[in-house]
Amino acid sequence: MLEPVPFRFLDLPKELRFMVYENLTISTRQLRLLPLETGLQIEHQMTASFDDQPAITVTLQTLPVQIFSICQLIYSEALPFLTRELDKIHKTIPRIIVDADCLYKCALDGTKKLLCALVDKLEQYPFFSPAPGAVYSRSMEKEVRSQYPREVQQWLAQCTHLFLSQRPTPCPFSGFMGTRTYPTVRLIIEVPKLWRYSSYRDLTVASHTHVGTPPMYTASVTSQLNQVYSELVDYTKGLKHVRNGAIVFGQEDDRVLMKDGLVVKKTVALDFGICRVVE
Repeated sequence: MLEPVPFRFLDLPKELRFMVYENLTISTRQLRLLPLETGLQIEHQMTASFDDQPAITVTLQTLPVQIFSICQLIYSEALPFLTRELDKIHKTIPRIIVDADCLYKCALDGTKKLLCALVDKLEQYPFFSPAPGAVYSRSMEKEVRSQYPREVQQWLAQCTHLFLSQRPTPCPFSGFMGTRTYPTVRLIIEVPKLWRYSSYRDLTVASHTHVGTPPMYTASVTSQLNQVYSELVDYTKGLKHVRNGAIVFGQEDDRVLMKDGLVVKKTVALDFGICRVVE
């Protein structure tokens, strides 16, 4: 029986190796986080269906950087190709999808904790190098107590990189924030709600069109989002490098008719100022 012979990648012509590098693209994975009594848990495909349970959906983007560890030659050849892909990731504004029901009752607590964990992760970023011997007991304590799965920790770390890769955006509501010295970072939150109304079936509904959607939905979600933001503002008062910025609502809700009913989506941006405190 013949033993398998390893493929000698470096024996390929450089042109073919470059074609391989060009196909090293971004891998995107969406994680549905279920706010259970035990905390946020990832919905896995092998578990029972939780389609009717409210969830927070986050997007984790990865690159096959393991190729860099093969040898110095492959590292130098693949670096320009993966750098272009990495630049695409850096231009991405962090975005989460929060089902409307996650803003109410017991699920609301899980939503708030996830946003606070994101702010904490940003506070701990190595860019904010503390003075020798200085510690941030509050953030470190939060990190130790965190029970989030590994994939969620990866998403939190990725978001901090994306935050600090954003170009300074003027924020008229945040005082001196929004400058190069004190940049403003942005998180996009989408809040969809599905209305399972039989009267919506077999209809053509354009986006931004009101079709009998209960008007209390918009007012209620707006109120809950304002509450979440206000508590985040209070939370940042105990941090050194993250300051409150602004909450910016989209002008209109998106309305799309799906096979199960009408989906109404509200979009909001949370802006926070970054301040590198010099002791």
